[in-house]
Order: sequence, then structure tokens, then C-alpha cells
Amino acid sequence: MRSRLIVAFAAASLAIAPLHAQIVTAVDPYADGLIGGGYLRLAGGVVSPIHPSGTLRDWNRGPMASVIWENWEPSARGVSRTGFGIGVSYTELPLNGPVFAGSFIPATGTITAASGKDASLFQVETSVRWRIPVRYIMPSIGFGFGFLSFHPGQITYTTSDGTTGSARSQTRSGAEFSIGGGLDKQIAGRVAIFGEAIYEYGLTGLGQGIAEPGGTCAAGQCDVLKNMTLGTVRGGLRLRLGS
Repeated sequence: MRSRLIVAFAAASLAIAPLHAQIVTAVDPYADGLIGGGYLRLAGGVVSPIHPSGTLRDWNRGPMASVIWENWEPSARGVSRTGFGIGVSYTELPLNGPVFAGSFIPATGTITAASGKDASLFQVETSVRWRIPVRYIMPSIGFGFGFLSFHPGQITYTTSDGTTGSARSQTRSGAEFSIGGGLDKQIAGRVAIFGEAIYEYGLTGLGQGIAEPGGTCAAGQCDVLKNMTLGTVRGGLRLRLGS
């Protein structure tokens, strides 16, 4: 009896093994080369304030870079339609001098020139990406939740009477939500290229605006911290990790 059980178990194992291998190694023709496993996305792009309010209106769009780790589970048809990721991004926003000069009222005179260090934006976000099964390319829709921290640079200005001064807005931090869409295209082996557009909403409407004295804001335009809305367009490489 024991020998029969051993033989039956061995036969079942031999029957299941090819099926398991088939599941793991299956390639979905509607995933454009995507298979189960871990991936690294390296991206660069541009972040633009959308209908900026409060101190965010003092800053123009600027370059960004991001690194995202992503995981896709294998399935019987090749790969799951849903992937999960976590990533970080860093952005620098240059000063919009004319807007600052029009909204900030110095203690004496009017602003004739303004310059400043770039504002920095740091983001950490978890994401869910749902792929749309089509041939030859991989469209996807993504949703994210995370944390952002906005650090405005110090602004130096000169007034009409020759006085120089400086101002800096307070750091703004809070939760963020995002939604976006993208396209991936495998180009060789482990490497694919991708591009995506993302809308981000940051819950940062807390605190006080100008942190350094020396002027006031016209009609409360620059000293009121409001929630941030940002648009990101980025692209880069998707690299498959592991064996």
C-alpha cells in the first residue's frame, strides 16, 4: 500500500510540474512582452503647476526624475493585468519672476527685478497600474497615493528705490493622489520604453505663506497655502529584473 502511494504521488508530481512550468513561462500575446516578475522604471520629464494658487503660482514648470519599482504577478495566461509599485521622484521648479513681482508688495517702492533658487518637490508614492490587453503595445491606467513635500527657494528682489530684500514661502507637505495613463513598448529582451501623463492633487492647504518679513502679499495672493494640482509628462525605460 505504501509503495502504491509513493508511485501515485510521484506520477501526480510529474503531471503537475509541466503544468506549473507552463503557467510560469507562458507569454501573453496581449501584453507586448510583459511577463511576471519585478521591473524598474527610470524616467525623466516635466512637472507643470495646473491653475496654481497661493505661493505655487510663483513657480514655473520644471524638470523631474523618478525611479519606480514595480511587480507583476504571473498568471495562467502569462501575466496579471494589475501591477503594483512604489517609487520616488524629484522635481525642480524655476521662479516665475513677473508673477512674484506682481503679487508681492515690498515694504518700500515696487519690485523691479526678482531672482531666486529653484523650488524643489520630493514625492514618494505607491501605485496600482492596470494594463489594457491589446497586441503590439501595452496601454495602462494608473492610480497612486503617497506623500509630497514642496520646498520653495529663497527669492531675492530689488525695488524701485534701490532696496534689496528677500522672501521665502514655507515648506508645504501632505498626502497626494494621482491618476494617469501611459503606453509601454518592448524594444529588446528585458528593455521597454514608456511614456505617461499624470494628474496629481496634493493636500497641502495648511500653514502660512511668506515665512520671512519684509513685505506683504497683494490681496492675499501669495500668503495663502492652498492644495496643489500638478501635471506630469514623463518617459523612460522599463527594465526587467531577476532571471
